[in-house]
Amino acid sequence: MLPFRQILFPVDYSEPCRAIVPYVEDMIRHFSANLTLVHASGLGLEALGYSELNFADAGLQQQSRSMEQKRLRDFAAEMFPSQHVEAIAEEGDPASVIHKVVQHQGADLVMLPTHGRGAVRRFLLGSVTAKLMHDLTTVVWTGVHSAVAEHQPGIPYRSIVCALDKSDEAEGVLRSAAAFADSYGAKLLLVHVVETPPGAWDVDFEPYKKDLMDAAATQPAATTPPPAAGGGGGAVDVAAGKSVFESAGCASCHTLADAGATGAVGPNLDDAKPDAALVKERVTNGKAPMPPFKGQLSEKQIQDVAAYVSSVAGKS
Repeated sequence: MLPFRQILFPVDYSEPCRAIVPYVEDMIRHFSANLTLVHASGLGLEALGYSELNFADAGLQQQSRSMEQKRLRDFAAEMFPSQHVEAIAEEGDPASVIHKVVQHQGADLVMLPTHGRGAVRRFLLGSVTAKLMHDLTTVVWTGVHSAVAEHQPGIPYRSIVCALDKSDEAEGVLRSAAAFADSYGAKLLLVHVVETPPGAWDVDFEPYKKDLMDAAATQPAATTPPPAAGGGGGAVDVAAGKSVFESAGCASCHTLADAGATGAVGPNLDDAKPDAALVKERVTNGKAPMPPFKGQLSEKQIQDVAAYVSSVAGKS
């Protein structure tokens, strides 16, 4: 699943759509991914709301396509001014168009909001997000409109909640969540909900409750993924990462207030505020004048120092 390389962002120009732009930007930056925007519309209906078209014109359909394509390019330029973006505007059912583009582009992440429609409208029109989450094998990122629009973006991610059940997919979900949390240097929380039997007036469930909870508590432990191959294993250790930062000579080249470092050869980390993935890449492969530390530091040490830097940069 990780790292994401091709991100697809379906656009409908709504407020919920605009509200998730910061999250899309973060994902692009974090994984150095490519971005494709897609907009699906009916025969000129949305375009007609955007500008005036003549129904009697034989070229109505082509005018509509051209107008939607321009509108999408304008949206890309406004929302992602520094990003190279591919823009695709097509006519048709949104879920079908998105599914087609995912297959054609090879997207490995689709990011779109839910609109918070009422139950009746959702029943009549269907939910594009629900259809995609059911039909696609690609990862789908989504956020409830009220949670996204009414709060400051919680990025970079610092805490990831992974809900587990007893299905065959649980281990794969946990591995993906662990990898995603590790890439951000974030805390991973596991949640498993125990369904209790329905109450009955003649049965006292209380004596069995502890046994049921204890048995359920072993489920997450049984599916905990092993350390990444070649990685030295285990969760990241921020405290150990600070020791690596000091012992590897990072302080002589970088400024980082938490470490009392005032180096001026490389970037000021408090200003740059790099995420864990970028720090890991730079420490591993280097970028002039910084040498690569692959081979000098273990994978675990690199993960730890990446977690440390990304968690403290700009915070002191």
